[in-house]
Amino acid sequence: MLPKNIEITKNQHHVWAHYLREWSADQKNVWHTTLKGKISWHSIRDICREDYFYKSNHLTTDHLRVIEGFSKLGDEDSQAMHAKYLSDFVFIRQLEKLYLDHSLRDDQVETMFEAAKCNTIEKYHCAHEREAAPILSRLLEGDLTPLQSDKDLIMLLIFLGHQLTRTKTFKDRSLEAISNVGVEGPNQGNFIKIVEECWFFISYMYGMNIGRGLYFGRESANFCILENIGNEPFITSDLPVINLCNSKNRQENPDVDQMDLYYPLSPRRAIVICRSGAFATGKLRVSEEGVYEVNLKMAQHARAHIIGSEEEVIRKYRRKIDDIS
Repeated sequence: MLPKNIEITKNQHHVWAHYLREWSADQKNVWHTTLKGKISWHSIRDICREDYFYKSNHLTTDHLRVIEGFSKLGDEDSQAMHAKYLSDFVFIRQLEKLYLDHSLRDDQVETMFEAAKCNTIEKYHCAHEREAAPILSRLLEGDLTPLQSDKDLIMLLIFLGHQLTRTKTFKDRSLEAISNVGVEGPNQGNFIKIVEECWFFISYMYGMNIGRGLYFGRESANFCILENIGNEPFITSDLPVINLCNSKNRQENPDVDQMDLYYPLSPRRAIVICRSGAFATGKLRVSEEGVYEVNLKMAQHARAHIIGSEEEVIRKYRRKIDDIS
């Protein structure tokens, strides 16, 4: 058996499995839609996951150039932070090259390299989850004090940024958008391929940027806890963080900051980071109509899986999946 520190993580969730337990009656299974659009009561461990989803690739000069290009979309502090994290992967690449150049072969050494590629991004996300877990527990109890602490707030917002960008749904839609926009010249297909190969790191950069942007823009946002007083529970999905403001909102009100990030915490509570003014700071009791509106948008933003505590609610929204207006 390999030492614990070099065990390879194969089964990687792009939506935090612990988070999904809030919708589980037995802490093991949830109601959800399947890839074929059916409804299933199934193990949390087997949805919103993919083998080796966060595995890093061997980074070539082309990969590093593309990563640098995306990094430059952020400010100088963000770029410095990206470079620091990227250095871990460059160091792994250099060590592996040195090993291969010497024509050495050792099963345990090669397993260590494989573990570093498979586990590094996974460990980053686990660290953010550990930091956010006690904060989320307090929010689930209706305690708003973590939102008033800079230390708790930055950890929560970094976590939320990654709950968006780490998902397969975000990856697929981002690559589709890049493909649709395209790049000039004959190398478009190769560019998209390179982006996909280093998406493991680009997505992590995006998550950090979103979290930092939310934190530094916190003075212009209202932080709200929605308390569900209706009979219908909140649902979640394979994209658990969504913008409640759609393209129509943005077209009709171009002068208003149309980003209201919504993250359901459980069937009974959710958090909204509101910049449009639609939600006030503090606790807001939400009736059946309000629950329907956020559940509908959650389903519309989902790619394949909507997840809930009741079969009837999943059945109600499953036709709305991937129907963003």
